[in-house]
Amino acid sequence: TEVWETLQGGKANYLTFLKDSGYDLYRCEDRKALTGAGLEEFFAKVKELHMQEFCGDVAEAVPMVESTDQCAAEHAALNKLGMEGKYRVADTTLGFKIAVYAQGDIVSDNIIKHGFWELGQSEEFFKKAEGLAQGRPAPTGCTSPPCHRYVGIDIGANVGWYTLLGAKRGWKMIGMEGTEKNAALIRLSLCLNPDIAERVQLRKALLGDEPKTCIIQYMEGNFGDGTMRCDPPSGGTEWTDEEIAKVEASPHVAAVEKGQIELLADVLRELEAKDPKMVSGGDIHALKIDVESSELLVLRGGGDLMPSKRVRTIFTEVWETLKGGKENFLAFLKDSGYDLYRCEDRKALTGAGLEEFFAKV
Repeated sequence: TEVWETLQGGKANYLTFLKDSGYDLYRCEDRKALTGAGLEEFFAKVKELHMQEFCGDVAEAVPMVESTDQCAAEHAALNKLGMEGKYRVADTTLGFKIAVYAQGDIVSDNIIKHGFWELGQSEEFFKKAEGLAQGRPAPTGCTSPPCHRYVGIDIGANVGWYTLLGAKRGWKMIGMEGTEKNAALIRLSLCLNPDIAERVQLRKALLGDEPKTCIIQYMEGNFGDGTMRCDPPSGGTEWTDEEIAKVEASPHVAAVEKGQIELLADVLRELEAKDPKMVSGGDIHALKIDVESSELLVLRGGGDLMPSKRVRTIFTEVWETLKGGKENFLAFLKDSGYDLYRCEDRKALTGAGLEEFFAKV
């Protein structure tokens, strides 16, 4: 059930009614028992969310970041990137802190306002992957950290919600993020959550299907979600300063960043060399990818990672503008041996179901 500040009859009376009827009360997001101090904390959170929703600007409800000696280096790195006064630390409903943009970013705004991002969707993703991993052999000699039962990759980590959530659930998470500022925010989040930081490997990596120079374009109102552009208007192989300046001057473009494309297979080999226990028994139990229509290019750069079925579960978006074509993307996954399903209703993407899916896209 939901519980709101405006609940008719009173929220306290409602929970008392349930308790008197013999029910144990728990908060869904973290299974925290609603008794004693836990109940007081719950009521305070309900009131806080009500105030944020109906009583003024959300940004005013979250305190500005204050630098601490513990994470001084991470704060300094963000400030060096021009982020001073432009980021905040938010508390999540799942019990970890996360560094986000103060405003002008869809993911960050939702985390500040609600304490989570895609909560049902993200938790369902991990639960589904854990279910599919049941019955597979445990990693040899792996009984405790730093060796982990589940391993996940988060490509296009943004500010790190899926990376941090997976680590909070006990997964070993590999976060890959192509933008400097997002990666710096994630590093601060890891510093603020030392209990889960040991389960995360973060790599700043701009991924594609061939090494070349590309730009990342950030739009106003969605600053943490950069779009990669690899083909200069001139038709050349390298972006000129003049071409980049024209993109920066375009309407609604907030910033442009230049980067070098790497291959997923190369980055993964590098990370495994640093941490041989990173992958449990060879399996990567889940891969989430959200790279603004470059999904096919990134997975093609994974070499035999997909065809080998080493990745057990893939969670991806599909857009009409997907580079290489949405049909080719799904064909690539299918040819690699994956069964395709629509997340929201588990409908198989074959035959008429696939045609309906494309029409919906």
